Amino acid sequence: MLVIKKEKRIIIIDTGSGSAIGDQAGRFIKNLNSAGIKADDITDVFVTHLHVDHIGGILDVDGKLVFKNAKYYLSQKEYNFGCLKILISREVKIRIQMREVLF
Repeated sequence: MLVIKKEKRIIIIDTGSGSAIGDQAGRFIKNLNSAGIKADDITDVFVTHLHVDHIGGILDVDGKLVFKNAKYYLSQKEYNFGCLKILISREVKIRIQMREVLF
């Protein structure tokens, strides 16, 4: 994961695994807090691809958005690839603005 501070925005690239792969992973929020950043401070989340170790931190254990004030971005190519079905099949409703993301 990567954190970018630019003007009034706090952007993260991917969210890590969160609680999706067990309680021994998912230290991103703790590390953000140690850096003085709260989850509610995040304004933008760029998702590189839809593998669980990159998107598992989008939701908490109760299925609620962790970064509830953020806009979510995913490349059109990744969306078209069809991995979004994983999220939909779990009835996850994430506001994702589709953009062609160039890094």
